[in-house]
Amino acid sequence: PTIVQRLFSSYRWHFSSVPKEIYLTFDDGPSLGVTNFVLEELKKYQAKATFFVLGKCKETPKNHLKIQKEGHSEGNHTFNHLNGILTKNNHYIENIQQASAYIVSKLFRPPYEKLKSSQ
Repeated sequence: PTIVQRLFSSYRWHFSSVPKEIYLTFDDGPSLGVTNFVLEELKKYQAKATFFVLGKCKETPKNHLKIQKEGHSEGNHTFNHLNGILTKNNHYIENIQQASAYIVSKLFRPPYEKLKSSQ
């Protein structure tokens, strides 16, 4: 929303891209059936995507390795899919750091698209 963009004007909200590109992203995995289906569909169209993965899912690395092997990128989506609004700051940040042990990425997407500005 425009009001949010005004309140956080130091953040980047838009950018231009030449040539025009679409960025595909997926959340909450990897999970066995869904991730395999998505990877097969991406392969059909020779498309790449970013998967925002949960640290707890990375403890079993089978799908994680397939994501990397097929040339897709990953981002941190916390370890346990915490809702930032409902979680104390120190616990939320620790959960992100816990996921970072499994996910090496500068990208982060908060679960439920919710977090406090202090987080």
